[in-house]
Amino acid sequence: MKLSMNPYFASASGKLDPTHDDKHMCFVRNGQTYSRKVCHPRNPELKPYSAQEKQNQTLFAQAWAAVKAVLEDANAKAAAQARFRSNRGKYTTLAGFLFAEKYKELKESL
Repeated sequence: MKLSMNPYFASASGKLDPTHDDKHMCFVRNGQTYSRKVCHPRNPELKPYSAQEKQNQTLFAQAWAAVKAVLEDANAKAAAQARFRSNRGKYTTLAGFLFAEKYKELKESL
């Protein structure tokens, strides 16, 4: 859902709900302001995570850690930017491109 801004505000970010819950959020991605609402949040006490879900969460964390490491290393970042520029299309950010590469690599290694 796209957020239409009041002409007095240039941008918005943070939580929309005054009770400061995580259900109502507003954020900016790639220059666009969006809002979201979690309609049916999961209660892990009532429905615990399966082994597959836990594995996916672990792979996700490992992939983002690898992306962070690449972005902090100047030589690795330059090589990644060259791959990103030569493969234009699906991904709009270098971090998203690197995450997709690493996540796919981790999934295939299982």
